[in-house]
Amino acid sequence: MEDKSGNSVKELIKIHIYLDFVGGKRIIIETGNRKGFTGTILAQSWPLGDCQLAFND
Repeated sequence: MEDKSGNSVKELIKIHIYLDFVGGKRIIIETGNRKGFTGTILAQSWPLGDCQLAFND
């Protein structure tokens, strides 16, 4: 099984979770990788500026 780009779905699964907060803050959680939770959390319009959290399984 392949996605639209021809990548094997087994090898690449991306999930984007958008968390919106009062005041226009939004956190985007992006996970990708069949092993689980290798991805990044990106914060946009965050009071402390750009912030990024990387996490691994």
